[in-house]
Amino acid sequence: MEVTLVRSHRVEGEGLLVKEYLVAVKKPGEELNLSEKDFLRPAIAAKPVAIALDRHDVRQGDTGRLIVVEQVLAAAEGGSYGAQRQD
Repeated sequence: MEVTLVRSHRVEGEGLLVKEYLVAVKKPGEELNLSEKDFLRPAIAAKPVAIALDRHDVRQGDTGRLIVVEQVLAAAEGGSYGAQRQD
């Protein structure tokens, strides 16, 4: 399987990063049955909030999209990596 980051967008003021990946099969004749849990890996997202696939069955020649929403709070937005600001 090949997973390629296509784009990422930071949601300013919310502490979120939205990443779009393309998922493709490398081996001829191979078919993958995927679930969102397959992508709960630090290489994809350190602090995932949501993960969605547009197709769960990917065959050679097909491409699926994977959307990952990750929490990435900066210090000015309430802390570092999810820490809550205390007033």
